Amino acid sequence: MRTTRLIWAVGVATGIATLVSGCTLSHAMQQDFDDGSCLARYLAPTSANQPEAGAANLPEAGAGNLLTWSGPTETRDIDKIEAWCRTVEPPILRAPARLRPEDGDRIDSLAVVTWNTNVGGGDLLTFLAEEMKVTCDPTEPVNLTPPFHFVVLLQEVYRASARLPEAVSGPNIPVRIEPDPPPGGRREILDVAERCGLALLYVPSARNGPDEPGQVPEDKGNAILSTLPLADLAAIELPFEAGRKVAVVATIPGPSGERIRVVSVHLDVASTLSRTLISGNATRLRQAMGLVVALESMNSLATVVGGDFNTWSANESALKNLAVHFPDSPPWDGRPTRGPFPPDHILYRTVQGSRIDLVEESYRRFEETYGSDHAGRIVWLRGQDAGSLGHADEVRQRPGVHLLHDPATMDLDRLFADVEFPGDHLVQPTRDHARHDLVFP
Repeated sequence: MRTTRLIWAVGVATGIATLVSGCTLSHAMQQDFDDGSCLARYLAPTSANQPEAGAANLPEAGAGNLLTWSGPTETRDIDKIEAWCRTVEPPILRAPARLRPEDGDRIDSLAVVTWNTNVGGGDLLTFLAEEMKVTCDPTEPVNLTPPFHFVVLLQEVYRASARLPEAVSGPNIPVRIEPDPPPGGRREILDVAERCGLALLYVPSARNGPDEPGQVPEDKGNAILSTLPLADLAAIELPFEAGRKVAVVATIPGPSGERIRVVSVHLDVASTLSRTLISGNATRLRQAMGLVVALESMNSLATVVGGDFNTWSANESALKNLAVHFPDSPPWDGRPTRGPFPPDHILYRTVQGSRIDLVEESYRRFEETYGSDHAGRIVWLRGQDAGSLGHADEVRQRPGVHLLHDPATMDLDRLFADVEFPGDHLVQPTRDHARHDLVFP
């Protein structure tokens, strides 16, 4: 009996080893990813992509408002991504319809916000009115002048459209997220952008549930909302784990006359059992490194990444590795943003010669969730010639800024405490010159 059990155990171990050896993980990414089928339809403009009459054209986006796509190189990732991609409609691109010319002449400072809105559960209109001081009235100009420009990096926003492809329950259709609506009702992201006159880039990742009688089909994904025009538009399909995740990328005018890159990202909370066994639960690490690889292939700009990283702790490998590549990030303040957990963060890296500073003492969590299951975060960027914006007493006067900690007491060690997690390690990429991408061990 013992011999039989031993043989059985050896056989199982051999099978698992074979499975793992045949499924080694890769974070390699490729630019201009297009499999010739699903993503090809994204390259054509749609009526939803066109700016309103009288609106400024999306600068540098081209007549068709083209996106630069990046995605994984592994066939198994591409096949799954394509299947999910076929269930959604094309992205939405929109110019800021009522931006006054003088507003873009000089930008002394810029507020950067990240927020997961829980697929319409978060009251985005009220959030913009109370935190960003925007009155979303389509009959009036945007009530903003510098230094009150902002960019909001959003996760789990949605679009309702009867034109979405037919979708029945299956492995490529996630369950529907249907939160309690805010007082004014759920609002899809294009409606918010139009009411507030804001620039919008929305890229869906997946359907929000299968087709149901009496319900308008929905897709969901990440978006960028801004008072400033968006350019250099890009979408990054992350390595596939539990579902299709697409990071949304654009550049905007920043302080000191520089352009900055802004990124909205959402990582998976957990992978499938088979993927977990193969990867050693490196789900978010793999997706985070895929994001890094794709961003490294773009031209060098100061870059802000905001998102829901679905991290259970601030000590996770995904955050530690991202901190290596975003060394100028504000230190975490120790406050959770969803229940007791800290999934939401803003990361930053500057470039040589940049005259933009991140105001560390402005980094904070919003106290209200506005109906979402996440609290948002905000940080301010300022130009080095912006005068007193960096002083604590002046920062307190800015909308949405309330200092909770003395910056002298905030230490990166709080983010990287000596807590070991399974598979916890730093990953250093090497460049494969033959393939022109970065390869991770």
